[in-house]
Amino acid sequence: MLKMGEEVRLLSYQVVQLWRSIANVAHKLENCEINSNTLLCCINHNLSHLVVSPGHCNIGDGNEDTTSRARQEKAIILSNTPQMLHDLWVEWEFGLAGDKPANNATKRELDRKNN
Repeated sequence: MLKMGEEVRLLSYQVVQLWRSIANVAHKLENCEINSNTLLCCINHNLSHLVVSPGHCNIGDGNEDTTSRARQEKAIILSNTPQMLHDLWVEWEFGLAGDKPANNATKRELDRKNN
């Protein structure tokens, strides 16, 4: 049987160990929170780019024919000052607002646009 002093000492040792464990868990939780916030910022950044992605954007009133043939017949409209490189790429590859993509333009159409 343990004496009263030994029991108190044993209990105080266990309390100290529990406090250390709690501090360790709190530290790990803080690191997880920092990592999850970093990942959420990355996801938000990627989502903001996906929102303006041409594959997901369909600009128009819904009655327009945006098939490949109809787009070939439309005029090329190039923006004067694209704000980002991504905007320029979208314009080149997919066209703006359902217009013909610039990479499908003929030399005559590009010359007409430049003049």
